[in-house]
Amino acid sequence: MRCRAPRGMKNGTRSDGSALMTAHCSLMTVFSGQVSALKRRYLTSKQVDVRYSEALDPGFAIPGVEMLKVGTFGAKLRFDVRQTPVERVMAALAGAGSLVDVTVSDPSLEEVIRTIYQS
Repeated sequence: MRCRAPRGMKNGTRSDGSALMTAHCSLMTVFSGQVSALKRRYLTSKQVDVRYSEALDPGFAIPGVEMLKVGTFGAKLRFDVRQTPVERVMAALAGAGSLVDVTVSDPSLEEVIRTIYQS
């Protein structure tokens, strides 16, 4: 199988200038299948960015959730869906104040590859 740059990339480089070609080629040798199946198998975490209309309690925390950053009006957090149900996290976020914005993200392809090589 010949290694080529992923769609939308020129010379294996993303728009921000970072190289992904090597990671993509390495992934092809480690895992043959759909990227979505790869993420489900190796990464079960979610990252959530949340903003509120009023200031958060300075001690804002959710059990089973890693608080990456807590600011006056928002927070960035990560959790493992195998250990902490999404419903519980969303309920805790909604109960903390009046929500303005919530973004739930899957791990990046780079994080998936890093997890494969660390296991």
